[in-house]
Amino acid sequence: MKNGKTSRKLETICCAVLAAYCFVKVFVPFVGGWKSRWACSAAGFALLGVTVFCLPLQAQAGTYLSSAHGSSTTGVDRTDARLDGYAMGNCAHCHEQHASIAGGEPGPETGGAAVFALFAPNHNTAAVPGSYVQADNFCFYCHNSLGSGQAVTNYDYSRVFGGGTIGVTSILAAFNQTSYHDLTDIANYAKSVAAWTWFKKDGASNPLSNPCAGCHNPHLAKRNQSAPADPTLSAISKPSDHGNLFGPATPAERMSQNTTYAAPYSTFGAGREPAGAGTGTGSDMPDYVGFCTDCHNATNTIYSTRKGGNLRFIDWSVNGDKHGGRVFLDSNMYPVGYVDTLTIRAPYVASPPPSGINYVLSCLDCHEPHGSSNIRLIRRRVNGGDLANAITTYNPGVGDATAVQWKALCERCHDMSAGSSALHHSADQSYGDFGECFAKCHDYSPVGGSNKPCMDCHYHGSTTGVFSAAPNANLQTRTF
Repeated sequence: MKNGKTSRKLETICCAVLAAYCFVKVFVPFVGGWKSRWACSAAGFALLGVTVFCLPLQAQAGTYLSSAHGSSTTGVDRTDARLDGYAMGNCAHCHEQHASIAGGEPGPETGGAAVFALFAPNHNTAAVPGSYVQADNFCFYCHNSLGSGQAVTNYDYSRVFGGGTIGVTSILAAFNQTSYHDLTDIANYAKSVAAWTWFKKDGASNPLSNPCAGCHNPHLAKRNQSAPADPTLSAISKPSDHGNLFGPATPAERMSQNTTYAAPYSTFGAGREPAGAGTGTGSDMPDYVGFCTDCHNATNTIYSTRKGGNLRFIDWSVNGDKHGGRVFLDSNMYPVGYVDTLTIRAPYVASPPPSGINYVLSCLDCHEPHGSSNIRLIRRRVNGGDLANAITTYNPGVGDATAVQWKALCERCHDMSAGSSALHHSADQSYGDFGECFAKCHDYSPVGGSNKPCMDCHYHGSTTGVFSAAPNANLQTRTF
């Protein structure tokens, strides 16, 4: 085994040779007869040589080799026989530094050079979300239970962290459900943020990086599903801090930094998330609020192709939503004498109205990160139990079916049984005033009919001014 000084000399020599080789093959004017495929591959790999191979080997390997892709035991391992000589986790399983290996180009993609010397195109911006195929995104060649690059099984958050039954079995399948993060929308937004230079080619506006990299750094991400309650196995990186994993290094990046956070049940009444092994305080999960609000916050305008407009602003501060930092009951928000008999379910029973503490929820307590069988990325399993039904419609107005759909989500933490029939009746509302009952919450037909859908009033940023009697006239009350 060579000593450190000799090793560093070898590194220097190797880097010098590689730099000279790249200069000759790429920057010296091309000689007639060179194939464009080789020229493009050499150019791409020259970039890799500068950014990967010519850095100190110990530092670079120490980061990548401890990642999910770089692991020598569970890392990336493309299935083509031409790559059998490459160890698991080797860069060649994603990047093609040569035009051919063993007389041919390794599969699965043989259509020519791609950016970053990847073995397949990065992302197809013309792809239709919800019906993605493997070739629409480079990551789908492996993160696909039937992937032709390397089949990888990935379950959804409701399964891995929430203890639910098996649903989808891959990231590709997760994006092809009822709702999803639109990858092209992510790419368009990422290229619009001037500070996210890592996403762009030479600072230009054209996107170059993969939209999946908006939340994941492929050279750093770890296998969090292997031990969901181990926060050091983070798979995510903030877009504003792409060069570091988010969550493992400091308690300030975990949900427990919200001192009133309480993790939901994984199996109701038993273990807590993540995966039934959590402490209940969020000390073992990333601060998903801090992570998601890197994009979804009170100031960023984010366009949604599916919605045909901009997404709602998300304000999780003390001035924002009640499921965030805002105190859920105070004299500035509620009418004088307000009474709400809604009962909170465990593990949030320490906060019954009209007194108690204010719990800050994690975004992933209710939402899936990739895609969901419900609209609005709503999880299929929340607080230790599956939703009673699918949610397919968002607030079309009134109607029994829609009210029941959203009730299935809300009742996972709020007791909405017959015992709470006085739900939302306050001191300035008369039970005999049918006009107000109908106008505020109940259908006109039949008389005394069903409630409006919960989401008619309760959504991110929602306020209502329905309290009309003095001294609370025109009061704008936060309802979420």
